[in-house]
Amino acid sequence: MLLKLDNPKTIWRSAMVSLLVFFTVTLIARTAPSNWQDLLDGVRGAMLGVTLGLMALTVVAQRRRRR
Repeated sequence: MLLKLDNPKTIWRSAMVSLLVFFTVTLIARTAPSNWQDLLDGVRGAMLGVTLGLMALTVVAQRRRRR
């Protein structure tokens, strides 16, 4: 794996980077040609899914650390 996903701070930072990519693609989608809209919508959805998944992993990692 590229990242060590047992540290909640690392997971949280990764989630914030994917959220930043999500918002950047949103800005690009406004000016993109109409034939790219579906592709960019798919990328946005994937980034939002990655963000939510990483946020859930952060909660799990924090609970494991407390034990």
